[in-house]
Amino acid sequence: MRNIDSAFASFPVLNIDDEFVLRQFKRSDAKNYFEFYQIPQVNMFVPDIMIPRNVEDAAFEIEGINQAFSANQTIYWAIAEKKTDRFIGGCGFHDFVRFNSRIEIAYDIHPDFWRKGIAFNAIKEVVKFGFMHMALERIQATTVESNKASINLLLKFGFQKEGLLRKYKFFKGRMTDILIFGYTKDDFQRDIMLGKF
Repeated sequence: MRNIDSAFASFPVLNIDDEFVLRQFKRSDAKNYFEFYQIPQVNMFVPDIMIPRNVEDAAFEIEGINQAFSANQTIYWAIAEKKTDRFIGGCGFHDFVRFNSRIEIAYDIHPDFWRKGIAFNAIKEVVKFGFMHMALERIQATTVESNKASINLLLKFGFQKEGLLRKYKFFKGRMTDILIFGYTKDDFQRDIMLGKF
């Protein structure tokens, strides 16, 4: 069996395309990170507890993301422009259940870069890394029903809508129903055969 910890030997930099890259978060991202989560189109689908109140909060969150990687717990990437190294979003994993080889994927991208295929391609690279280097059997995603863009993106990628989790998360001041989507190792291997990777 593959040694999962080898995936955490050094932070994996993943190429999205000629213009964008998935890289480790830097403390210098804090200002852009803070400003990013103040954008209404972004924070309307983010739990309030995850929205930094100031640049110092953002720096603290970035430190936590990097500490989680150092502790071999999970990997979350910054999406950055190659030319400027500017942070424009994030994509990666959380809630890693090693015993069941299961993890959850999450992603956010600046509205200026919506509908350009960047998020789709970022997810593609992150999913590929998960199955090829972390010995995953399943990647899942959750979203509120009102986040139509996220739902459409997951379905376009090949995630299967598996059901509604009633009163599953405390979100925007109340317990909220959450949709769950799944993508398995079998789906990944099928899509490799179909030339999607």
